[in-house]
Amino acid sequence: MSWRVAAALAVLSNGGGLLRYDGGTWQQVDGTLRSLTNVACSPGAAYAVGLLGAILIGDEQTRQIRSTDITTQDLFGVSSLPDGALMVGTNGTVFVLDNGDIQIFAKGIDESLYGVVAFSLESAWAVGDSGITYRLDARGWNPVGSGQANPLRAVAATSPSDVVAVGDAGTVVVWSDGSWRAMPSGVDVDLRDVIAEPGVWIVGDKGTLLTTNDTTPQGTLRRVDLRTECDLVSIFARKDEVWIIGRAGLGGAVWQLRTDGSLIRKWGGC
Repeated sequence: MSWRVAAALAVLSNGGGLLRYDGGTWQQVDGTLRSLTNVACSPGAAYAVGLLGAILIGDEQTRQIRSTDITTQDLFGVSSLPDGALMVGTNGTVFVLDNGDIQIFAKGIDESLYGVVAFSLESAWAVGDSGITYRLDARGWNPVGSGQANPLRAVAATSPSDVVAVGDAGTVVVWSDGSWRAMPSGVDVDLRDVIAEPGVWIVGDKGTLLTTNDTTPQGTLRRVDLRTECDLVSIFARKDEVWIIGRAGLGGAVWQLRTDGSLIRKWGGC
């Protein structure tokens, strides 16, 4: 089973079931079957996206879940905004959910997009096929070459000028002094997800977990050994903890770590 995770400790299986962690136990709160690929959280809501334009919105206060389909394109990336979320997918698909209204938010983008990080309706980064990146500012979406040919799968940032993206074959690039520059990863596996706080943490196939406190292109990524060969597909930070989701065949696992990489707890048999 493949897992995706949100910062409010909600976990999605690859069948779309929603699990919630209350600090002691995991409990299934919704078992509806959906083909979901990614999820993001704000303080009051969770936003999940999936294949064939699937969107799921979970209200943290009412504990209600609303789902809809908005396109025939597959959605792979989502980032929360103050009043909604920004979503990206195949063939240049970009949608915005703002105050309950969903609209197309880009035209003229041809590449498939897999990851997005948003700061406002006028500031965001998206990444995708063939190393392409797009930056959103007051002028709209503008392509910015990363110098990479491999697909970029995820992007994270602490600000619009402090950005890191990861992708296939160990690709890591950082936005530095107005351009993308490669950062050596020391691995050749596909990298699936990244966070930028606290420090940079990257997860990928075959149990790959990388971290560094230095986000410059000259920085050194060090590997943290989780003692697993499972593919690590998602990562998020919660307070002074780092949470990681892994998958292998029909199974999966969740790791709860301290920011020094030491293990607090693990669930699952991955």
